[in-house]
Amino acid sequence: ENLKEWLAVNTIYFYNAASLIYGSCEKFCTEVTCPIMRVDTYEFLWADGDKIKHPINVSAPEYISLLFDWIDEHVSNELTFPQSEDCTFPKTFDSVVKNIFRRMFRLYGHIYYSHFQDVVDNGAEVHLNSCFKHFMFFVLEFKLIERDQLMIMKKVINRLKIMPPLF
Repeated sequence: ENLKEWLAVNTIYFYNAASLIYGSCEKFCTEVTCPIMRVDTYEFLWADGDKIKHPINVSAPEYISLLFDWIDEHVSNELTFPQSEDCTFPKTFDSVVKNIFRRMFRLYGHIYYSHFQDVVDNGAEVHLNSCFKHFMFFVLEFKLIERDQLMIMKKVINRLKIMPPLF
C-alpha cells in the first residue's frame, strides 16, 4: 500500500471517529461550561492560516466546530486528498496530515480533561479509551505528533499505558 494513501484513508477514519466521540460530549461542552479551549493547564487559540490568520480566543465548542470544518475542507479537497489512484499527493500532504492529527489530539485532550466524568456517566468510557488508544498507536507508528506535544496528555497516556511513561 502507498504510505500517503494509507495516511489519507486513516486520517478520514480518525476524523470520523473523533466526530462521533465528540458527539457524545456535545451537550456538556457548551459556551458556558467551556469558555476556553483547554487541555489541563494549556489553552489553545484558533487559527487556520486561511480565513483566520492570527490566532483568536474561542470557546471549546467553537474551536471544535472550526476544527471539524477545517478538517472537512482538507479531506474533501481532491488537491490535498486525491480520490483517484492516478493522482499524486501534494508536497504539503504530510504537514497537513500532521496538523490534522495534532489538532485532533487536542480534541481528545479536551474531552479527557473537561468531560471525562460526563463520558463515564454516559457509559462511553470504554469506547473513548478504545478510540483514543487506536488513535495514539497510529500517531506513534507514523510519528504524526512530536513527543513534546504529547506531554499535555501525559497523565492520560501514562494511565492508559499507551507507551512507556512520559516524564
